[in-house]
Amino acid sequence: MKWDRVYVTTLFTFSWKKIIEAIDFAKLVVKDISGLYVGGIAASLNPEMLAKETDLVVGRNIIPGLLDRPGILDANEIVIDELTPDYSILDEVSYCYPRGDGYLAYTTKGCTRQCSFCAVPTLEPVYKPRISIKKQIQEVEKAYGPRRNLILMDNNVLGSPNFPEIIAEILEIGFTKDAKLHHRRRFVDFNQGLDCRYIDEEKIRLLSQLPIRPMRIAFDHLGLQEKYENAVRLADKYGIYELSNYLLFNYQDRPEELWERMKINIDLNRELTANIYCFPMKYAPVRGEEAKSRSYIGSHWNRKYLRAIQCIINVTKGVVTTNNPLFFARAFGESLTEYFEILMMPEEYIFHRDHFDENGETERWREQYQNLNREERQEAENLIHNHLFSCNDTTSKAVLEFLKHYQTNYRSEKLCKEVGK
Repeated sequence: MKWDRVYVTTLFTFSWKKIIEAIDFAKLVVKDISGLYVGGIAASLNPEMLAKETDLVVGRNIIPGLLDRPGILDANEIVIDELTPDYSILDEVSYCYPRGDGYLAYTTKGCTRQCSFCAVPTLEPVYKPRISIKKQIQEVEKAYGPRRNLILMDNNVLGSPNFPEIIAEILEIGFTKDAKLHHRRRFVDFNQGLDCRYIDEEKIRLLSQLPIRPMRIAFDHLGLQEKYENAVRLADKYGIYELSNYLLFNYQDRPEELWERMKINIDLNRELTANIYCFPMKYAPVRGEEAKSRSYIGSHWNRKYLRAIQCIINVTKGVVTTNNPLFFARAFGESLTEYFEILMMPEEYIFHRDHFDENGETERWREQYQNLNREERQEAENLIHNHLFSCNDTTSKAVLEFLKHYQTNYRSEKLCKEVGK
């Protein structure tokens, strides 16, 4: 079957291969190439790169930016960006979207900041300080019935001079502290996070009127420590106890700064009533050739350290709880010395810590590491940082023996034992 028009929405640039596959397929099912339209995130961030690889034309087939005014795709007065999302899609896929029971909306668009690591200034270049959601909610309810929670996708709601009006409207549509739907509590989630640099007592007082859960705060670098701690303490003072924070790493930070930010949350948890958990988020470029995969390594990081962090947070499904200091010490180390030791551990030893601790392999790895002389240790670290564990990568017997730990396969080892039995 051939279609008059085919629209392709691109997601993040690291899905580049899938994006190209989708466009190649779309070319096969559209009657004429003039009826193929490509937009979305990757198309907005890398339009020329996409045009080069697909032979499409920017402005004709590739449509960068928001569809926030009439006439972009058709000669009519419809503003596509303001249309009610098709919530029925959530019922047609097997994946259960964690926020699928909520209204998805914006009360602002864009951001007041120009952070160099962020795509928002390109995707939403004009800051819109006020978007009424009352009509949006009514349209959703009419088409799909009432939904439990309110998920706000604003990139920087606290930067709006209309913030008090935004809170007033959220309260007006029914999201008060005691709000329930079908006997279940309702929550408001500013899903993209709040900017701690804008937080003061008045803004927290306004936020505390909402059933906010969780309050997400960005802690992008250690330089924000004072403002971040102030935001957390104010939230605690006004009874907002469930807190989450995004921790950007692998950008311009050093590996120790990730541990230090998590440790700050451990200390705040001890001091306050609040329950704080962290989401470490690995930076990857959004533009250019480097953005085509997630393999980017920041200038102060290396491949092994990034893999080690991934191993640890995979166990916790991306969440780091800081209300359990014993777990944190076990997972990330009680000190920076222990933290760097864990980052150097073989991946299998990190994934299956109990097993390798119990059979003594972790201690043997530690002893061999400490017994390497300066030159051997330097060589071993250079190889390990670059994920080079083969016997072809060194002639040193001590280093070769040490690298055997990095060639261990827990599943193979376990299978051999089971076969032996």
